[in-house]
Amino acid sequence: MDQIKLELSKSIIPEKLAKECKCLIQYNYLLPCYHTLAKFDTIPISCIPRRWRKNYLEGENHLTIQNATPVPPNINNIKPITSEFNYALELICEHFANAQSEQEQINIYQLIEKTLKKIDAQKFKNLKGPTVVEAIKGQPKNTKRKMIALEHCINTKKEKITKKIKTEKEQKKQKISSAKEQKAIKNIINLGSPCDSTLLTNLTIAPKHISTIFSPEADGNCGYRAIAMEVYQDQEEWSKVKDKMLETFLKHQNNYYHGRMEHGNMPASNNPLICSLQDKRSPLPQQHWFGTIDHPQLVADTFSRAVAVYWNTPIETGDCLFVPFATLPEKVEPIIIILDVNHFLLAKRKNTRNFCWPKINPFHKRIIQKHGLEDYSLMY
Repeated sequence: MDQIKLELSKSIIPEKLAKECKCLIQYNYLLPCYHTLAKFDTIPISCIPRRWRKNYLEGENHLTIQNATPVPPNINNIKPITSEFNYALELICEHFANAQSEQEQINIYQLIEKTLKKIDAQKFKNLKGPTVVEAIKGQPKNTKRKMIALEHCINTKKEKITKKIKTEKEQKKQKISSAKEQKAIKNIINLGSPCDSTLLTNLTIAPKHISTIFSPEADGNCGYRAIAMEVYQDQEEWSKVKDKMLETFLKHQNNYYHGRMEHGNMPASNNPLICSLQDKRSPLPQQHWFGTIDHPQLVADTFSRAVAVYWNTPIETGDCLFVPFATLPEKVEPIIIILDVNHFLLAKRKNTRNFCWPKINPFHKRIIQKHGLEDYSLMY
């Protein structure tokens, strides 16, 4: 159908019909060319050979070609070129002849010349040089002779011994590492409520870097109590921490926190974050517990201290460091809080060099760039 449509499009061009018919479509596909199609308003079915019809396979003898067009005597003079390509060449000649200026003709010529150079260059690139065969004495390079059965047995035994030694070394290293870790955990001072020290083995902050762990009362306010212990040295000041955080949120609700903190643009009456900070009950309902994304940033902005959050449970953002947006941190050392499933702990770090803090809050850079603030995260 595509071939017939193409021929039909040519049959309405008088200049093409005036030329002698040398179309190859009749000999290649047994289909009528545009010279033949120009004679009919409706294409008769007899012009289409049976092999191109839908009912071709229904009782047809397709071993013989019916009504085949005889090969013309001047077949050797017909150039092996498709009609589409021939038509394209004619269009190029027509554009060249009908050019409005000499410069336009020069441009067409340069384009053709550039195409021909590309074709020649590709031909040279595809040329392969003659293969040089060198006489090689003895065994070819990078080859090995086949080993005999005895050599295979010896090599297999060596591999087993090497693998065993390697496994023993790894196990020894693990035992030493585990022993050092256990020793580091024993040296950590545990304050406050009793806590399971094994939780420290699954954190990205190694036990050897921790000097003290404080476990606040587990009444749902443990996150606020941990911050109160760090800021006021008294976990019972947790309600004061909530009040300060609420003041900071209301102050920056429509600028730094707008569109970034959860429900940051909701009114105070039904804003879950405001409701959680206003709730002073003990025990505290779960929906008002200290969070791991919005609350640490509020603490950082409220008390001008960076807050590092670690946890041993899979959470969306992973360990994170929250840096104040608008104020320089009063102390370089961040407040370190650790989330043990659903209980927050306060940690103190040993004074060690080359300590790597968690990644910065992903929203930090966007917010300071938007409001033209100084980037204090560069300290970490």
